[in-house]
Amino acid sequence: MLNVSREQIEAPPSFGASVDTDFILGMGKVGQKVVMLLDVDKVLANEEISVLEQTKHSIEGKEEV
Repeated sequence: MLNVSREQIEAPPSFGASVDTDFILGMGKVGQKVVMLLDVDKVLANEEISVLEQTKHSIEGKEEV
């Protein structure tokens, strides 16, 4: 786990109108590293989350056999 204080967080960069950055909450500087803070609710679309959940259930079902 990495702790990032408010003072270490900057606004997300602008990549222009053609790049969707709504899922980026900010950029954090921790020592010599730069970390990207993501809004996990916006990283994946609902459809993608549903596919991942179905895949997980499918894998879990195969493990029980």
